[in-house]
Amino acid sequence: MLRALLSSPCPCALLLCAASAEAAPKRAPMGQMDPRLDLLFRVGFGGEIEIEADPVSIKPDAAATLGGDLRLDFPVHRYVTLGPVLSVYAAKEDFDFVDRNVLLDIAPFVKGRYPFTLGGQRRAAEAYLLLQVGLTLGFSSEDRWGTERFGPGWNLGFALGFQSLVSKRVGLLAEIGWTRSQANFDVDVIIRQGTFRVGPVIRF
Repeated sequence: MLRALLSSPCPCALLLCAASAEAAPKRAPMGQMDPRLDLLFRVGFGGEIEIEADPVSIKPDAAATLGGDLRLDFPVHRYVTLGPVLSVYAAKEDFDFVDRNVLLDIAPFVKGRYPFTLGGQRRAAEAYLLLQVGLTLGFSSEDRWGTERFGPGWNLGFALGFQSLVSKRVGLLAEIGWTRSQANFDVDVIIRQGTFRVGPVIRF
């Protein structure tokens, strides 16, 4: 009887179905491979503002930097996403009598991530490391950063973060990192600070 059962087509079909199910790729959790828009509040903390006018260089402490980021995040692999980021923020030295100057960072970024799921509804979540390098545009309203009012430069930053969807289309993100931004007026201004960002994530 055992020989007859094994020779029947049913066990073979069952074995084929089991093998196909094992070999089939697992479906990605909802939202894991979808593009996202990050709307982030940004705070810079600690650090310094270096002002270089050869042969003199001064490095006063930096006051807290306030601003926001707009980031488009495009997954290209389970563990990698790419995209552009636009940052606008106001910075100044840690003096009471000076005004803030505005800086604009425009940069591509690459993000290495570890995706996983949260909750019984398999909401997409991830921990990540982000690196960006790009263009900085500085706008000065006072002469303490030189007499020129516009200064181009460059920026470098990295961050460690976590994000998770909390509904089908909306999630939350928080990250901490470090940024170096340089704007070249008739003197060079270099801002080095820690950064904290938090805000909503919108899935397309």
